Amino acid sequence: MRAGKVWLVLMTVGAGAGAARADKTTDELQAGYEKEAAACATQAGGVAKVADGAARLQASLVGAEHDALDADVAKLAKGKTLVDAYCAELATALDLLHGNPGARYKALERQLDEHDNKIRRARADSKRAIGELEPVIRALVPRINARAAPAQPAPDKRAPAKFPSGRSVVLPVLAGSWRMSGTPTSDTADYTEGKLAASIWTKPFEGATCEQEKRVASGADEARPSSEAAKAIGVAWLTRGAVHGAAPRATAFACVPGGAGGWMGFVTIEGTAAPAATRDALDELMIAMLAAQKR
Repeated sequence: MRAGKVWLVLMTVGAGAGAARADKTTDELQAGYEKEAAACATQAGGVAKVADGAARLQASLVGAEHDALDADVAKLAKGKTLVDAYCAELATALDLLHGNPGARYKALERQLDEHDNKIRRARADSKRAIGELEPVIRALVPRINARAAPAQPAPDKRAPAKFPSGRSVVLPVLAGSWRMSGTPTSDTADYTEGKLAASIWTKPFEGATCEQEKRVASGADEARPSSEAAKAIGVAWLTRGAVHGAAPRATAFACVPGGAGGWMGFVTIEGTAAPAATRDALDELMIAMLAAQKR
């Protein structure tokens, strides 16, 4: 402890003997820690918000774009741990002061010295972490905000699209283009967006059950929960499959029982890995096409 602080304590012992608070030094120390703790909480909240946003951004990406964020997400997690540790050390010191409102500084000096040393180390670690995170945060915040911002109005692609069979569906709002084709009994919607090429196909079948038809989905490895739209038309099962690598390929299959058989739906996506939102939209279009078949 510095000599000046000790001398200040000795000078204030007599003057503060009848005061409700311990002494001026303890009051000033507590006020300083409280101010520092508030600033630390603000920093910790900011880092936590960016770290959470970065994790959500990465989860929305696939392939190389997903992997490119590994280092930044790890840096944010490490930085958050160091800032949280700094805030925790300040909170511990304040707990000591709040828990001993009538204690003199001299009585708490040893404990406060120990806490102060820990706070100094944690403060330095936190300051260094914040400095290292500044370029990461500057780069990620616009991307995080863009993802969280409401989508800009897109060209109206939700007008009903009609198949040669006469059946129609409302297409999802996606950035690519559509082509409708089919026969009197089957409907096909082809979607392209850059290197991504998808095909959604529905058709009736007879003389079998949905359980028997499940063999066509033998390569699928992910059972999907039914949406409200799928439940409304009695979808028996909905599964997905994916092949990763240089030529990624994703699939989805669904079956609706009815009459002497039912209706099957298929989705295939090739050319490049599709974002999760696109896959979900194409799955829902398959359900809408099955509903049109069933009507």
